[in-house]
Amino acid sequence: MRSMATRSIPLSNYPVMRSSDPELVRDRLFTVFGASGFDFDRSSNAFSVTANHLQMRGLGLSYCDYASDVSIRFGEASFVRQIFNIEGIGRYATGSQVGDIAPGSCTPILEAEAPLRFDYKAGYRQLVLRIEVAALRRNLGALIGQE
Repeated sequence: MRSMATRSIPLSNYPVMRSSDPELVRDRLFTVFGASGFDFDRSSNAFSVTANHLQMRGLGLSYCDYASDVSIRFGEASFVRQIFNIEGIGRYATGSQVGDIAPGSCTPILEAEAPLRFDYKAGYRQLVLRIEVAALRRNLGALIGQE
């Protein structure tokens, strides 16, 4: 298995952060991704986060990896999202949905109208697909011929 330092990093042409500074990570999570809370394992000497993000109108695609245990919270959003696990284990909770994110799996589509919490274990890597609800409604309406 290749180490994180030598493997190709998805979306590397769209960097947001690659940092071991918790305050910088917190700032980027809040300002770029809209997080409302962030906690990490302060006993870990391996803290670092890498995040890349590509935004195309109503569609966003992000890559994130975490070298230590982290917990991230979000409030209501204008978009739905789905998480695609690349490696490691995580957990999500939103509204009535709670579940594990096992290696190689994905979450169901996570609703926009409810607060959301993610808990990731050290070594977790993921892709996140975000679709604005307005764009989703517009495109689905065009496909089925209704607003």
